[in-house]
Amino acid sequence: MRIVMNVVQVREEHKEDFERAFLDRESLVHRAPGFAGFELLRKGDGEYIVLTRWETDQAFRDWVGSDLFKRSHRHADNSFADSSELRAYDVIDSRVPA
Repeated sequence: MRIVMNVVQVREEHKEDFERAFLDRESLVHRAPGFAGFELLRKGDGEYIVLTRWETDQAFRDWVGSDLFKRSHRHADNSFADSSELRAYDVIDSRVPA
């Protein structure tokens, strides 16, 4: 399992716009082969984490190069963010409720 996080710092005056853009977008990631989950996380200081889970790193890379990715991001407005940093991790151990 691979976790990929895009850590985005959003300016105070654009937080509502950023969230609305995510909630109103055409989300197609769930159709990507190897996709295992998504969350949009918010921290009070304007930091957001776009968290995705993938069966493999290759599945993530295939998503980024796909037409589905291009369609999902065609209206992306990067003017909301001061910075963005992509981080990826291999899952070593994970637990879920019984």
